[in-house]
Parts: sequence; C-alpha cells; structure tokens
Amino acid sequence: MIELGARIGYGILFGSMLKEEWRLQRSFVGSVGAFFFPLFIFILSLILVLVFPFERASSSSLVDFLHVTMFLYGLSVGGIALIGEQVMARRIGQVNLLLKISQLQPVSFRRVTALFFLKEVLFYHLYSMVPFGAGLIIGGVLSRIDILGVVGVSLSVGMVFTLGMCVSFLGSGALVRSRVFGSISILVVIAFLAVLSIFGPLEPVQLLHPLYLWHTMDPVWVPVSLLEIVVFSVLSVFITRERISHPSRRYGSRIMKTAARFFGTPRTRMLLAKEWLELRRSGTLGAVVLGFIAPLLAVYGMVFLFNEGLGAGIEFNVIFFGALIGFFGVMTYSWLNNVEPNESFNIIPVSVPELMAIKLKLYFYFTTLISTIYIVLIGVMGGDLMLIPFGVLVGASTNFYVAYVTARLTGLRTNSMLLDIRTLSVFSVFVVPPLIVLVILSFYIEGRGPLPLIVISAVSMLLVGLGYIFKSTIPERWGSDSFGSAGVSD
Repeated sequence: MIELGARIGYGILFGSMLKEEWRLQRSFVGSVGAFFFPLFIFILSLILVLVFPFERASSSSLVDFLHVTMFLYGLSVGGIALIGEQVMARRIGQVNLLLKISQLQPVSFRRVTALFFLKEVLFYHLYSMVPFGAGLIIGGVLSRIDILGVVGVSLSVGMVFTLGMCVSFLGSGALVRSRVFGSISILVVIAFLAVLSIFGPLEPVQLLHPLYLWHTMDPVWVPVSLLEIVVFSVLSVFITRERISHPSRRYGSRIMKTAARFFGTPRTRMLLAKEWLELRRSGTLGAVVLGFIAPLLAVYGMVFLFNEGLGAGIEFNVIFFGALIGFFGVMTYSWLNNVEPNESFNIIPVSVPELMAIKLKLYFYFTTLISTIYIVLIGVMGGDLMLIPFGVLVGASTNFYVAYVTARLTGLRTNSMLLDIRTLSVFSVFVVPPLIVLVILSFYIEGRGPLPLIVISAVSMLLVGLGYIFKSTIPERWGSDSFGSAGVSD
C-alpha cells in the first residue's frame, strides 16, 4: 500500500484516480464497451457535420444547439460532491473510490476533492470532448467548410462543457453543505438569471460566455470564460463538506400502514411498501424524482431558448414533448434498481420477474403523474389545449413501451447492462425509430386536418401493444435469474 505523505506527490494520486476511473468504466461495460462511447461520440459528431454543415456564422442554430447540449452534458457529469455523498454508498456500494482516501490517509479532503474534480474534467474531455471535436474537425474537412470555424466551435464547445461541470460542481457542493440553503440558493440564481434574460439587459446567449464568444468573436470573452471556470471550481472545493458521512437513523415499523396505501394483492402491497420505504429512507427519493423532472425541464428550456432567445421560430407542441417522456424515464428505472442490494431475496420466495413488476409499478406511479402534469402545463402555456389529450396519450404510450423494453433487455441490472454494446444496440433499434416517427409527426399537425392526429394515435396504441408483448416475455427471460449486485456487470 502506498503511504501518502510529504514524500509522495499529488501527481501519483491524480494518476491513480485516472486509472481508477478507466478501470471502473471497464468493470461496468467491459474492455470493448469502454471504447464504444467515445467511438459513438466521434461518429455522431462526424455525421452531424456531414449532414448539417455549418459555416463560421453566429446565426447558426446548429452551433447554438451544440453549445447548449454540451453545457447540459457538463451539468450531468459535474455533481462530484453529490457523488461523494450518495453514489459511492448506494449505486456502487461495494467500491471504495480514492475520493474517500482522506478518511484513511493524512491528506485533506479538500485537496482530494480538487484532484478528483480535475481528474473528472480531464477524463471526460479525453473520453467524450476530444472524440467529439475530432469528429467535427474531420467532418469539416470532408465537407470543405471553414476549418478555422470548426476548430473554434470545438474549443468553445469544450469550454462550455467545462463550465457546465463547474456550475454543477458548485451547486452539488452547496447542496451537500446544506440541502435547504443550497436548494434555495440555486432556485434564486436560476430565477434571477431568467428575469435578467427575459425582461432585463441580458440576452439568453450571454448566460453562456463561451457561446457568446462564438457569437461576438470578441477575444475578451476567452479570459472571462476561463476565469469563470477557475472561480467556480475554487469556490466548489472550499464549500464542499470536509468529510462525507452517513448518520445512522432508527425507524419505527411502518410497512403494514404503508402497504395499506397501495392497491393489489396483499403480497404485491407488501413488496410495494418495502420498495417505497427503502426509497424514502435511503435518501434517494429526491434523486429519482429529479432524475425524471430535470431532463424534461431541460428540453423545455432548450426549446424556449431557441424560440425566444435565438429566434428559431420552430413550432414545438405537446406531442413533441410527449414523445420524449419515455426516453427520459430510463434513468429513473435504473435508479429504482440501484437503491438497495437485492441479494436478500435469494432466500425468500420472490422471483426476479416479480420484483421487476413491483419496481415497474412504483416507476409508473412516479412518471405517470409527473409526465401528465408536465404535458398539461406545456399545453396551457403554449395554447395547445386541443392537443393536450393527444400529448398525454403519446407520453403515456412511449413511457409504457420504453419501460418494458428496458426491463426486458436489462432486468434489474439496467445501470450496467444498458451500457453493453449489444444491449444498447438492440435497445436503440426498438426505441429510437418509433420516437423519431412521433417527433416528425408532431411537426405535421398544423393545417393538415385530422390525419396526422389519427396516425399519431395509431402509433401510440401500437406502442402500447408492443409494450405488452415485451412485458409478457419478461418471465421467460429473467425467470431463472438469481438476485445479485445490480451495479456491477456479470
């Protein structure tokens, strides 16, 4: 064992963290699968430029879309403080990452956290942003467009991704320090920026300075963007809690009272009560709900940015949003499978398909209510009152279909199996085409009579029927499977 002290540089710890991250990726998806994601990113960006070549112009909607998407991607991978608080103890509880080494060695938690965040920035740039930029540049060469413009886009997209990571790091650090104060602070900042961009002197594009750099071509925004990244990173390290601990709590017996609130047979109600209580007491309920709501709000925010801030003028109705609901529910189902270990079920008369059915019931309790409210609110705000029933139908059908496709393919190991190349390919074949069809149909409603709505309803009902077919094959696929650790691939 390496003893960390004055004689050992932090470079060794940083290098060890990089190796740890790579080994962790390989443990989830295998040696081949670990290379699949950067290859997929490279091919995606290459095709993107070949199909939609863009010039070096500030009015390019594609460039704006790339920046906003990568900022959201940075937000999704930058929650280092919350990773330390929850993920290491629950998602991959059998793994002790080097982030916790300060509990065993004479090195401060802040320095370890700073190194861990720098490792995340470097790793995800190498793992995703470098392949993405390489795809853009090679696609630009093949498309014979301004190579300097493509390189500039690659650099500004990389900066906006890093800025997203830093903002997420700062927000998660505030939440770990104090959930109440952190939540209030984040909401206040979001509201303040929204007011400034909608009613005040700021344009929406000015909220992301790397994107504003692209729009203005003013080099002064380069040091401004870099300074923001550094300031947010330093503040995040200083506000993150020094030690990560999980205080023990005692709970009274509530399973009988909780079971009485659910519907179904006594056996079903008891299992639902168990899953619900574990979800609440593990502190994961907020992550499960937020993991479903946040992408839906992010999509609406991007649409608002394009239409109001950038003047894209694209008509997005409730059917468009409903078509995306099922896809965003995949991570919620994955969270439900990673709340607590399931090995204890091996000694009681409960099968894997039975527990999957219980988790899916709980999943539909969450997503059906949230997605319906989401569609109704968007319909009311957008004036699409007549389309709300169709939006609810599309949202419910895609949610039902994608949930049972995911369950059939991944069982209780969604977090690891969905990253497998073969599983992900089959998932994409079954899920992506019908969602694309519904998205395309959503743009052909205006002025074309009832035919598009009839076709959309028919596709939705077809998805429900296919969902029942996938549901019926779950017992055959997973009936002989035993309960194991859902966080690690077999």
